Amino acid sequence: MYFRRTALVTAICAASVSAFSVAPNTGRSSIQHVVASNIAKYDMTLKMSATVTESETAEQTFVPMRPPIDMTWSKIADQLVERFGYTPEEVESYNVLDTDKEALLKLYNSMNMAPAFEKACNQAYM
Repeated sequence: MYFRRTALVTAICAASVSAFSVAPNTGRSSIQHVVASNIAKYDMTLKMSATVTESETAEQTFVPMRPPIDMTWSKIADQLVERFGYTPEEVESYNVLDTDKEALLKLYNSMNMAPAFEKACNQAYM
C-alpha cells in the first residue's frame, strides 16, 4: 500500500516536471525569438501625440455629464399624447397643478416615498 502511494506521487511529479522541462539550447530559445520578433515590429520610441497650449486649458467651461432637462410644457404635453397615449383631456388636467399647492405636495410626497419603498424592498430581499 505504501509502495503504491509512493509510485503514484513519483509518477505525477515526473509527469509535471517533464511538462515544464526546457528544450536543449540551440543558441536562442524560442521565447527569446518570439519576443525579439515582436519588438522589431513596433516602434518603441516615446513620442507625444498632442500638446495642449495654455489658452486651451484656460478657456474650459464646465459641462455636466447629464445636462438638465430644459423642455417647455408644450413639448412635454405633445410627447405625452404622441408617445404615451394620453388623451388631450388628461394632459389638460395637469395644467391645474400650477395653482394647486396641495396636489403638488401630494405628488412630491409620493415621489419621495417611491425610492424609499424601493430601498426597503431591496433591503428586505437581501
